[in-house]
Amino acid sequence: MISLLAGAGCTLCVPYDGPPSLPADPHKLRRHLESLLSCDPSLRSHFLSGFSSYVQNPQNLRRVLIPASKDGGPSRGESLVRVLLLVAPIQPPLQRLLLEKLPEYFDAAAADHLSLNDDVARLIVNQFRWLDFLVDAEGFSEKLMEVLSISPPQLKKEIIGSLPEIIGDQSHGTVVAALERILQEDSEVIVPVLDSFSDLNLDDQLQEQLPLHLYLLRDFHNKLDYLNPPSKQFAPACLAKAPPGYCRMKTSEFLSKIRPVFRSLRRHLDCAFLILKDGKIPLVFHKFWLLLSNVMQYNHYE
Repeated sequence: MISLLAGAGCTLCVPYDGPPSLPADPHKLRRHLESLLSCDPSLRSHFLSGFSSYVQNPQNLRRVLIPASKDGGPSRGESLVRVLLLVAPIQPPLQRLLLEKLPEYFDAAAADHLSLNDDVARLIVNQFRWLDFLVDAEGFSEKLMEVLSISPPQLKKEIIGSLPEIIGDQSHGTVVAALERILQEDSEVIVPVLDSFSDLNLDDQLQEQLPLHLYLLRDFHNKLDYLNPPSKQFAPACLAKAPPGYCRMKTSEFLSKIRPVFRSLRRHLDCAFLILKDGKIPLVFHKFWLLLSNVMQYNHYE
């Protein structure tokens, strides 16, 4: 593994345990590795085995996750892992390897004092954001959701908040199902779940397959965008009815205000579901928003 990287212009072992040194043009490194690893399964297997052995050492794992230097210069830009994740033949097994390493660093992820460069769990998650492509989007999403379900609270929130950037426009069915389970199991992550859920670009077919309560939450949460800042997407009739005192509000503030009255709203939500079944979605949200506004206003002055 080390000699293969060296032949591609990457120096893995550098003085003072610094990050690896990449060539000035990482694209050449990727193309070189891809051409070698695509046509030789045994070489690919040896490379992945060598990399897995190398990152068993926590310090080595951290070194390949932090920004690498270029031709021995200062550290900046992408990490070695990030470059390797864009080598198609090894992307899926490398993703699995990294996700399987995550639980080993859950205890450290629960600490609030660590910087990003010292928090291996967060460093691993960051490698998956904004990748140019996913070779096996469905397999990766399933493994990510599996790890997400056992992650500590702070890391769970970070992963959930990054899902649109990690998954992109792929495997939304798997992600939506996982978010639904998380909403049912953990009320502490409701804000990042709704934020992430609203940012997913769902196609028409998947929207039609959504459970009614998720459709309602997603659409209603999208309409909250007008609160901060104002948006033209919400119907003018509904905007006119919104209480003036709530024209500027973060989602977390909004939820903290309506959470005490969730029980009293339950019967109205049940009615909204029935209206949704009849296909009168715009009317649902108009009536639901007016109802919610009135309850909030009443609760505010109590």
